[in-house]
Formats: sequence, structure tokens, C-alpha cells
Amino acid sequence: MDDRDRNGQLIRAYLAVLELTYLRILLAVLQFQRWAMITFYRLVLGIDRRPPPRPTQAELRERYGR
Repeated sequence: MDDRDRNGQLIRAYLAVLELTYLRILLAVLQFQRWAMITFYRLVLGIDRRPPPRPTQAELRERYGR
């Protein structure tokens, strides 16, 4: 029985390592997919989620004459 229990623990350890490896690979694929999509939108479609920078005080004075 001792060998069976040791084999069971070994199998469970291998499965845990495989599961963690699978999750890491899945996370890397999803992060790459997100990066590729954002890059595609920025380069090809010219869409950027970041708002334009706020106008400086000099630009505001020039625009509104105060």
C-alpha cells in the first residue's frame, strides 16, 4: 500500500505541475492576443483609447483670449 500511496502522490504532483504550466501558457496566449489586438487597432485603424493631452495654459489663453 505504501508504494501505491507514493505513486498516487507523485501522479498528483505531476498533474498539479501540468495544470500550472497549462494555465501559464493560456495566460501568455491571452496577453499576447490582447497586445496584438491593441496594436492592430492603434496602427491600422488609428484608434487610441488614451485621451489627447490637456491643453497648456498658453494654449488656453491663445484659444480663448484671456
